[in-house]
Amino acid sequence: MAALAALKDAKFPKYDKKTEKVDYNAERTKTALPLIKTPVSCTMGILGKQIIVDPTVEEEEILDGRLTVVTLDDGTICAMQKGGEKTISADMIANLIDTAIVKCKEMRRPVK
Repeated sequence: MAALAALKDAKFPKYDKKTEKVDYNAERTKTALPLIKTPVSCTMGILGKQIIVDPTVEEEEILDGRLTVVTLDDGTICAMQKGGEKTISADMIANLIDTAIVKCKEMRRPVK
């Protein structure tokens, strides 16, 4: 989220057309980076029948598995990655995806 916030806040440095050089020390322009889509990821850990949203490093060490879901602004899934040795049922995957879509939407609010 910090990286996404930094990209949304970034502005271009000034470009001098006469010298054809970028002045990195000058004040930034008001032109923002053209971010068309903003992917946000949410990782859910699986421990037995429990789901842990955004597990800590310590929690990850004892997980049976995990699923990371990346969504766009409209909730469209643009990436997923499963980790760990545990097999995840189709019902559990559907539940994890639903949870991820809600959590990604919540995380996106402060960055708008």
